[in-house]
Amino acid sequence: YTVISADIDNEANIEHLSEKLIMINGKEASEHNLKKLSAADIESMSVKSGDDITKKYGDKAKNGVVFISTKKAQK
Repeated sequence: YTVISADIDNEANIEHLSEKLIMINGKEASEHNLKKLSAADIESMSVKSGDDITKKYGDKAKNGVVFISTKKAQK
């Protein structure tokens, strides 16, 4: 798979990721959920794409998957 880095600002806006599947703490989330998330609450984030990711998550992941872990989930 391919790992792509992405920058987030203080409002947790992520550019160019609207066509990707978003997973927050292991659960599928909407772009609306992402916009409600504070950047200060994010522990880690990665963007992955490739055949393995598409096979695991289906057609929704054909443009990649954004994986976000929050600090709350790490406790």
